[in-house]
Amino acid sequence: MKNNETLSIVIPVYNEALSLIELYNEIKINVALFSIWEILFVDDGSTDDSVEVIRSM
Repeated sequence: MKNNETLSIVIPVYNEALSLIELYNEIKINVALFSIWEILFVDDGSTDDSVEVIRSM
């Protein structure tokens, strides 16, 4: 049975391109009981491909 509450997860990001997809997939597994959820990535000027990875999700 799904939980009717909303879950928001805020993730600060700085040069984490290599780990973002795995993190996102793990979060999706663990929020399955929530009907409404969101992940907010907050980038702090990454110089790698972090922003591009986030946009591709």
